[in-house]
Amino acid sequence: MIVEVELTHENVDIDEATVSSWYVEEGEEVEAGDTLVELVAGDETFTISAPESGAVVELRADEDDVVKTGDVLLLLDVPEPEEEDQDEEE
Repeated sequence: MIVEVELTHENVDIDEATVSSWYVEEGEEVEAGDTLVELVAGDETFTISAPESGAVVELRADEDDVVKTGDVLLLLDVPEPEEEDQDEEE
């Protein structure tokens, strides 16, 4: 399942930010909570972390690109949730 990681930041009211540094590469496996990217908005520097564990499929911005709030920064391929087998023997 592909998850879109967007530019969001709860603590700072921003309209756009500049990609300062990527901490991951395409094809890299990440764990939930791993830092993905560092961004700068005005005097604020902040990071965005992986919402789930998975593999980085595509980086959608380069370093020094200006991205807007809501823009997709990267695509993350996360495993489908396993459905419990209800026919399992107890």
